[in-house]
Amino acid sequence: MPVNFCVLANLPESAAIATIAATWAALDPNARAVLISTDQGYPSAENITAWTGTTQNAGAVVLKKDGTLFKVLTITQAQNGGIIDLTFSEAWLA
Repeated sequence: MPVNFCVLANLPESAAIATIAATWAALDPNARAVLISTDQGYPSAENITAWTGTTQNAGAVVLKKDGTLFKVLTITQAQNGGIIDLTFSEAWLA
């Protein structure tokens, strides 16, 4: 199972975040996946709410291979290719 980068829905930046994350996911498509809210395997609204909690300006949640939460990224972090790449790698190793 890959590390899943789940782009939060209903953000003006959602499409840009998904595009940037997909570029980095393409470097290792067997280990990295980007999910948007309409994709099969996207977490439930209840899980997204629980995971993002009090995070200000949440932009994405990153799930480990086993489907558990690894990290919540802010909108700014979720638009940074270096942070995306590093987070994919760290989540794979976690």
